[in-house]
Amino acid sequence: MKILAFCSLVLCTLTYVHAQQNSNKNRRTSRPFRYVILDNNIDPSLGKDDPERRFVEVLMESKAFSRKNLITLFHLISKRFPKPTLLYVNIFTDLEDVATPEEQVEGSGSGSYDGRGSSRLRPKIGRVVQGHNKATIVRRVDKTVRLIINFPNGDSEVVEVK
Repeated sequence: MKILAFCSLVLCTLTYVHAQQNSNKNRRTSRPFRYVILDNNIDPSLGKDDPERRFVEVLMESKAFSRKNLITLFHLISKRFPKPTLLYVNIFTDLEDVATPEEQVEGSGSGSYDGRGSSRLRPKIGRVVQGHNKATIVRRVDKTVRLIINFPNGDSEVVEVK
Protein backbone atom coordinates (compact mmCIF):
# COMPACT_ATOMS: atom_id res chain seq x y z
CA MET A 1 0.00 0.00 0.00
CA LYS A 2 2.85 2.38 0.90
CA ILE A 3 4.59 1.54 -2.37
CA LEU A 4 1.42 2.26 -4.35
CA ALA A 5 0.96 5.62 -2.61
CA PHE A 6 4.62 6.50 -3.18
CA CYS A 7 4.44 5.56 -6.88
CA SER A 8 1.27 7.63 -7.29
CA LEU A 9 2.97 10.63 -5.67
CA VAL A 10 6.03 10.29 -7.93
CA LEU A 11 3.84 9.95 -11.02
CA CYS A 12 1.78 13.03 -10.11
CA THR A 13 4.97 15.03 -9.46
CA LEU A 14 6.52 14.01 -12.79
CA THR A 15 3.30 14.85 -14.63
CA TYR A 16 3.18 18.29 -12.99
CA VAL A 17 6.86 19.03 -13.75
CA HIS A 18 6.41 17.96 -17.38
CA ALA A 19 3.32 20.18 -17.74
CA GLN A 20 5.22 23.16 -16.28
CA GLN A 21 8.14 22.64 -18.66
CA ASN A 22 5.81 22.51 -21.65
CA SER A 23 3.98 25.59 -20.42
CA ASN A 24 7.26 27.54 -20.11
CA LYS A 25 8.42 26.33 -23.52
CA ASN A 26 5.16 27.40 -25.17
CA ARG A 27 5.28 30.79 -23.46
CA ARG A 28 8.85 31.36 -24.62
CA THR A 29 8.29 30.36 -28.24
CA SER A 30 5.05 32.34 -28.56
CA ARG A 31 7.07 35.57 -28.80
CA PRO A 32 8.10 36.52 -32.32
CA PHE A 33 11.71 37.21 -31.24
CA ARG A 34 13.91 37.74 -28.19
CA TYR A 35 15.28 41.08 -27.07
CA VAL A 36 16.66 42.72 -23.94
CA ILE A 37 16.53 46.36 -22.84
CA LEU A 38 20.11 47.40 -22.08
CA ASP A 39 19.57 51.01 -21.10
CA ASN A 40 16.65 53.31 -20.38
CA ASN A 41 17.18 56.96 -19.46
CA ILE A 42 15.08 60.11 -19.45
CA ASP A 43 16.72 63.35 -20.49
CA PRO A 44 14.81 66.06 -18.60
CA SER A 45 13.62 69.27 -20.21
CA LEU A 46 15.78 72.34 -19.64
CA GLY A 47 13.12 74.81 -20.70
CA LYS A 48 9.99 75.52 -22.70
CA ASP A 49 11.51 74.73 -26.11
CA ASP A 50 13.43 71.68 -24.91
CA PRO A 51 11.11 68.65 -24.62
CA GLU A 52 11.80 65.82 -22.24
CA ARG A 53 13.03 62.71 -24.10
CA ARG A 54 13.69 59.05 -23.39
CA PHE A 55 16.64 57.02 -24.72
CA VAL A 56 16.37 53.23 -24.82
CA GLU A 57 18.99 50.74 -26.01
CA VAL A 58 17.96 47.26 -27.05
CA LEU A 59 19.88 44.13 -28.02
CA MET A 60 17.84 41.99 -30.41
CA GLU A 61 18.45 38.60 -32.00
CA SER A 62 20.28 39.08 -35.28
CA LYS A 63 18.12 36.47 -37.03
CA ALA A 64 15.01 38.49 -36.11
CA PHE A 65 16.23 41.76 -37.64
CA SER A 66 13.53 42.75 -40.14
CA ARG A 67 11.37 45.78 -40.80
CA LYS A 68 8.31 43.94 -39.46
CA ASN A 69 10.04 42.90 -36.22
CA LEU A 70 11.57 46.35 -35.71
CA ILE A 71 8.09 47.88 -35.94
CA THR A 72 6.77 45.23 -33.53
CA LEU A 73 9.65 46.01 -31.17
CA PHE A 74 8.85 49.71 -31.36
CA HIS A 75 5.23 49.05 -30.38
CA LEU A 76 6.39 46.90 -27.44
CA ILE A 77 8.82 49.60 -26.26
CA SER A 78 6.21 52.36 -26.77
CA LYS A 79 3.69 50.44 -24.71
CA ARG A 80 6.26 49.95 -21.94
CA PHE A 81 7.41 53.60 -22.04
CA PRO A 82 4.53 55.83 -23.19
CA LYS A 83 6.05 58.97 -21.65
CA PRO A 84 7.74 61.20 -22.57
CA THR A 85 6.46 61.43 -26.12
CA LEU A 86 9.90 62.03 -27.63
CA LEU A 87 11.51 58.57 -27.71
CA TYR A 88 14.75 57.30 -29.23
CA VAL A 89 15.31 53.54 -29.42
CA ASN A 90 18.70 52.26 -30.58
CA ILE A 91 18.62 48.61 -31.58
CA PHE A 92 21.73 46.48 -31.83
CA THR A 93 22.06 42.90 -33.05
CA ASP A 94 25.58 42.20 -31.84
CA LEU A 95 27.02 42.69 -28.37
CA GLU A 96 30.22 44.05 -29.96
CA ASP A 97 28.27 47.14 -31.04
CA VAL A 98 27.14 48.03 -27.53
CA ALA A 99 29.35 50.42 -25.58
CA THR A 100 30.74 48.97 -22.35
CA PRO A 101 30.52 51.08 -19.16
CA GLU A 102 34.21 51.93 -19.60
CA GLU A 103 33.64 53.10 -23.19
CA GLN A 104 30.71 55.23 -22.05
CA VAL A 105 32.94 56.96 -19.49
CA GLU A 106 35.51 57.61 -22.22
CA GLY A 107 32.86 59.63 -24.08
CA SER A 108 31.73 57.16 -26.74
CA GLY A 109 28.30 56.84 -25.13
CA SER A 110 25.69 58.84 -23.27
CA GLY A 111 26.31 61.26 -20.47
CA SER A 112 28.38 63.73 -22.47
CA TYR A 113 28.63 67.28 -21.19
CA ASP A 114 26.56 69.65 -23.30
CA GLY A 115 28.08 72.97 -22.26
CA ARG A 116 24.88 74.13 -20.51
CA GLY A 117 25.94 73.12 -17.03
CA SER A 118 24.46 69.63 -16.99
CA SER A 119 25.41 66.16 -18.03
CA ARG A 120 22.75 65.57 -20.67
CA LEU A 121 21.98 62.13 -21.97
CA ARG A 122 22.59 61.77 -25.68
CA PRO A 123 21.71 58.92 -28.01
CA LYS A 124 24.62 56.51 -28.01
CA ILE A 125 26.33 56.47 -31.33
CA GLY A 126 27.29 52.79 -30.94
CA ARG A 127 30.40 51.48 -32.59
CA VAL A 128 28.69 49.73 -35.45
CA VAL A 129 31.02 47.06 -36.68
CA GLN A 130 30.84 46.49 -40.43
CA GLY A 131 28.68 43.44 -41.05
CA HIS A 132 26.22 44.07 -38.18
CA ASN A 133 22.67 45.38 -38.29
CA LYS A 134 21.62 48.46 -36.34
CA ALA A 135 18.43 50.49 -36.26
CA THR A 136 17.15 53.62 -34.59
CA ILE A 137 13.49 54.33 -34.02
CA VAL A 138 12.35 57.85 -33.19
CA ARG A 139 8.90 58.81 -31.90
CA ARG A 140 8.76 62.56 -32.35
CA VAL A 141 6.87 65.10 -30.25
CA ASP A 142 4.10 65.22 -32.88
CA LYS A 143 3.81 61.42 -32.29
CA THR A 144 4.99 60.51 -35.79
CA VAL A 145 7.44 57.62 -35.90
CA ARG A 146 10.53 57.20 -38.06
CA LEU A 147 12.49 53.95 -38.35
CA ILE A 148 16.08 54.24 -39.57
CA ILE A 149 17.61 50.88 -40.50
CA ASN A 150 21.36 50.50 -41.06
CA PHE A 151 22.31 47.36 -42.96
CA PRO A 152 25.63 45.46 -42.80
CA ASN A 153 26.63 46.60 -46.30
CA GLY A 154 26.45 50.26 -45.28
CA ASP A 155 23.05 50.96 -46.87
CA SER A 156 20.31 52.55 -44.81
CA GLU A 157 16.55 52.85 -45.13
CA VAL A 158 14.18 55.36 -43.55
CA VAL A 159 10.60 54.25 -42.98
CA GLU A 160 7.74 56.35 -41.66
CA VAL A 161 5.77 54.07 -39.32
CA LYS A 162 2.03 54.45 -39.06
